[in-house]
Amino acid sequence: IPVVVHIGLPNPNLVTNATVLNQLDTLNWTYGDASLTDSLRTYTPFRTTYGRSEIRFCLAQRTPTNLPTNGIDRVVNSNVFSGAVHPSTQIPAWDPTKYLNIWVVQLSGGVLGFSYTPGAFTPSDPRNGFVNDYRAFGSGPSISGGGYLFNDYNGGKTAVHEIGHFFNLFHTWSDASNAGSNPSCTLSDGCADTPPTNGPTFGCPPAPVLNSCAPSAPGIMWQNHMDYADDVCMVLFTQNQATRMNSAIVTFPDRVGLTTSYGCVPLTLTANNASISAINTPPAGFVTCDPTIPLTVTLRNAGSNALTSATITVTRNATTIQTFSWTGNLASLASVSVPLNAVPLVVGANAIQVCTSIPNGVADTEPANDCMTVNG
Repeated sequence: IPVVVHIGLPNPNLVTNATVLNQLDTLNWTYGDASLTDSLRTYTPFRTTYGRSEIRFCLAQRTPTNLPTNGIDRVVNSNVFSGAVHPSTQIPAWDPTKYLNIWVVQLSGGVLGFSYTPGAFTPSDPRNGFVNDYRAFGSGPSISGGGYLFNDYNGGKTAVHEIGHFFNLFHTWSDASNAGSNPSCTLSDGCADTPPTNGPTFGCPPAPVLNSCAPSAPGIMWQNHMDYADDVCMVLFTQNQATRMNSAIVTFPDRVGLTTSYGCVPLTLTANNASISAINTPPAGFVTCDPTIPLTVTLRNAGSNALTSATITVTRNATTIQTFSWTGNLASLASVSVPLNAVPLVVGANAIQVCTSIPNGVADTEPANDCMTVNG
């Protein structure tokens, strides 16, 4: 899963690259390799239910517009967010069908993080991702040790928990209603191997932990990542939970694109590759009574060589109406706005396509990104 971490803080450098990498290691350990040791930390009666998902995570290696990246997006932002004001309203998401967006920000009310289960929104909705308070992100020293992390939530397990929701897990005491408690012991998280419990567990209690839903040993599964115990006590997903997550990622329309994304694939530049990365004017769906419309595009050098020349061809409804010879000196991965001649329009539909060719006087090494089209 390609991950992009948006750090939106007054000082976004407060969350270091090392902290982000530690968090990613915790995710991959918990979702895949933790069975090597965490299964042995699991209360003995529950060890036979220990599950291991097939989900792994990487920091994105390319942006949605095919620029190289380390998967960390730092934005100066002083706002305190909540479920009512999602960070995506101020810190734009990358394509949520191709990237798992994580916003590391200030949250109100002591909330550690929040996420949404599959199907809550359309696949392209920017809220498809999860939000993490910066004080409960990554792993490191506690407040008493001079660091900035919450004392009991400094092991990276908030992200583990919220991504569980992202892949269709409920709290161990609830169901899709996200009820705060389960006094009748009738709500089910859809996983038969998580014992019923009447509500969340806090702290790090000794085993067994009993309540009205599980009054005798082995009691409730307080060490489950979908409960609320301290980070140090969270050690397992069950087999049913792993199966549920593995199913969600290949069946839900707002999750399945993550499995085919190229976000984890490093960008390999070819020598001579010009592209039209945007049509700035006119906008999509333009409507006008004028006989012509202005045309401005963004020319991007997507190659490793400096771009000194390229041919730009404009067609309207598949008829060539302009050929422009661009010259300049555009560094690798740089872009420039290019004004072109106004486009003469016809009555009715107008499909305007702009393409590049012959970068630096030779054949384009990646023609798939040569063209952009706007319809009006």
